[in-house]
Amino acid sequence: MESPNELDQFQIIKVEVVNKLKKHKIPYESWGTGATKTLDHLVGEVIKGESALEENEEGQLVRKLAVVWVNVYYKTSIGERYHLREDRQIFKDGRKRIRSLEGSVAEKLQAGENPDELSVLRALGEELGINSVESSEVKSESVTLGDSSSFPGLLREMKNYYFDVEISEDEYKPEGYTENQTDKDSYFVWEKI
Repeated sequence: MESPNELDQFQIIKVEVVNKLKKHKIPYESWGTGATKTLDHLVGEVIKGESALEENEEGQLVRKLAVVWVNVYYKTSIGERYHLREDRQIFKDGRKRIRSLEGSVAEKLQAGENPDELSVLRALGEELGINSVESSEVKSESVTLGDSSSFPGLLREMKNYYFDVEISEDEYKPEGYTENQTDKDSYFVWEKI
């Protein structure tokens, strides 16, 4: 259970976030329906240092974040190769979200965290319960600017860091993986490539 201080901090940050959203006429009241996330999700990101709300040169409010995209592969002893992908997310209120991700898993970097093997292992540990990899390779980096599908009406500037990892037989679960969170469950499945 959260302490009174944590609840107070959450409420203070929430008021600051709402004031910024109102100032820029962002329709946050409609969030939390369909495939969108809630206002509380955004506040949680800001508190954890996973995203920041800043005005750009044009005076628009932008959600800035950095993401580690990890493509997960497994190679069998007979040479068959598999790629892991997110199949679906089921929110606790019954909503279902299917996304086409740029990697098997995506994890927002926290403030001060570097896009390296440690952040990759954190992403794999948190989302899949995978704690080691056979190999990890940085593929590329990019920056994208556009509308946020999670928070409609809010612009998003995302620094993307792409990694490929190969996992060992010890970490391989042929049935896939499930990430259980307080608000949703995410399901990951293997596809033969």
